[in-house]
Amino acid sequence: QRKEPPSALPMQTYTDGHLHPIHCIATNSSSTILLSTSDKTLLATDLITAQTKQKWWGHEARIEYVACLGGSGNEHDGKRNNNNNNSTIGEEVYATASYDSTVRLWDARSRSKEPLMILDQARDAVTCVAAGGGGGGQMLP
Repeated sequence: QRKEPPSALPMQTYTDGHLHPIHCIATNSSSTILLSTSDKTLLATDLITAQTKQKWWGHEARIEYVACLGGSGNEHDGKRNNNNNNSTIGEEVYATASYDSTVRLWDARSRSKEPLMILDQARDAVTCVAAGGGGGGQMLP
């Protein structure tokens, strides 16, 4: 009698550059996995090769949430807006929300380790970031 393998087996193992526990994960349509680690670092890892693409740091406290911004606005249901040739513009801009009361925007198209923008209006920890396809977004304490 043939046994089925357990459904919880890993499809890929990511070890390159991951020295601290992973706190949050996000993905985009270009096979990038974003990982926030307990050392206040954001890592972009290739889904296929499991190699680290880029690494950013600058938060003063743990990163609570990561998100890919931009795209067509239809990423959640798996559909693409084929009428818009720029449907992936912005998918390489990432947002990190942190217990240091800031949201930082990172541009993966640039090789700069400096954030594109720091949003520091929050008075307490920022635990989530939501972005809409129309450019709207919000920070949640």
